[in-house]
Amino acid sequence: MTVNYIKTNWKIHLMPYIVFAALLSLQKIIYPDLPRVDVNLYKNLSIQAFFQHSHFFYVMYEFFNSAWNSDFQQFNILSKIAFYSSLLLALYGLLKNWKLLSPFWIFTIGNVLIYCIWGGFGGIRFYFPLFISLAVFCAYGAKSIKESFSEKAIILPTIVGKLSVICFCAMFTVSVFPFYTRNFKDAIKVDGHSYSAEAQDVWAYISKNIPEDKTFKFRSPRELYLYTKHLTAMSGEDADYYLHSFEKPIDAELKNLLSDDAVSGNQIEINGQLFILEYSNDKFKLFHALQ
Repeated sequence: MTVNYIKTNWKIHLMPYIVFAALLSLQKIIYPDLPRVDVNLYKNLSIQAFFQHSHFFYVMYEFFNSAWNSDFQQFNILSKIAFYSSLLLALYGLLKNWKLLSPFWIFTIGNVLIYCIWGGFGGIRFYFPLFISLAVFCAYGAKSIKESFSEKAIILPTIVGKLSVICFCAMFTVSVFPFYTRNFKDAIKVDGHSYSAEAQDVWAYISKNIPEDKTFKFRSPRELYLYTKHLTAMSGEDADYYLHSFEKPIDAELKNLLSDDAVSGNQIEINGQLFILEYSNDKFKLFHALQ
């Protein structure tokens, strides 16, 4: 595979870069270019923090096992067998074809190093690229086992190999899609979030009454920018407004700067800066800073 790819015409080699540039251009056109700085994630980098992502296989196992068993509890033992079997099959495929699969294991090691440098655990979505390598390693493991058998005894490993691929795809589908769609749909139905009448009301008020050069302190910068084109102030900087949401966030990390009790009155203080209540509804309170 690798040798044939290297020998292809140089125009073929340009295709990934052309596709990447085209998609990047479309992203810039369609989506807002929201500034984001993640340098603060590196300030706590340590040996312990660096190696906390070495448990990613365990994280993958727990994700598959918990999501799979939430729907099919009777398959608990099958999920364990399938997962550990896929790891052994992947390891065998990598060891038997390590030269041929060098792009994939280099890609995998590179991703793991990036996760380690990143710092905190960003969720299972960070590990999705590793599933690509795992699937390829499993496929080559099944292929290597198949080649080690005689032609007469090749039927059994062929069936096992195809069954492993089917089980892997089934586990991934059953684990990922129902897990995310169920959680997000339930959260939106119960809380409404940015689609609720109260949220749409506050977005409309901000868009109509507050200039776009004014900055905010709000727990969800992307949401604010998508609906109002207003930016949030960087950490440590003063803001012109503070927007507080009483809705339960979909992501537990999206916490308000202040507690609900702290904004019960008509005046609040943030780092010595006074804010006065300007607008509110049942789920939001908007405060403007005193100049």
